[in-house]
Amino acid sequence: EGPGGGFVLTMRTVSWNGSYWEGRTVEGTYGSGKFNFISSDSVGRPQLVYANVGAMHASLRYARWDGDKWQSEILEGADQVALIESVALAMDNRDNPHITYTDVGNEVIKYATRRGGKWTFQTIDRLLRRRYPDRNGIALDAAGNPFISYFDSATGLLKIAYKDNDHWIAEVVDRDYCGYTSSIQIAGGVLWLTYADDMGGLKSA
Repeated sequence: EGPGGGFVLTMRTVSWNGSYWEGRTVEGTYGSGKFNFISSDSVGRPQLVYANVGAMHASLRYARWDGDKWQSEILEGADQVALIESVALAMDNRDNPHITYTDVGNEVIKYATRRGGKWTFQTIDRLLRRRYPDRNGIALDAAGNPFISYFDSATGLLKIAYKDNDHWIAEVVDRDYCGYTSSIQIAGGVLWLTYADDMGGLKSA
């Protein structure tokens, strides 16, 4: 049980070691792991982005497996709590992580990446209202450029954002309350997007 008799929420992983499923705690801070996404670098080491949703520790966190243990860091919320949802992660061919997430407190979609050991953060777009629990999508093209999908539940618009030089451009992909829990992939130069249509079911574009 957690504080006050509720459930315990911590970030954990499980992997097959050749004989059995081996579970590990990434970090035991109460509230971690409700929103999470996993990817891997060029040598197969897993990388995680996740949110801590505990009232005292709300934050965006990142962890990487160094071959022996998990190394975790707080990207947003170390000094002041940050309410985070809808995280997604993609790794480029130079092992740079690219992250998208929803900053709930400010109702914005954000992007973070690490190059040369330094994290940078950008605001992509503002939401009139987020939907809970939504999911954003992220994919990289052959040059490592990020494409991010997200949904504004107030306007009912599904959007994709991409960078033009250092500026983000957002395009409407679908409307009429289509776009919840989007997922995006780029294959052979073609961008694929799946999402839920609240009026009619699952869709793809």
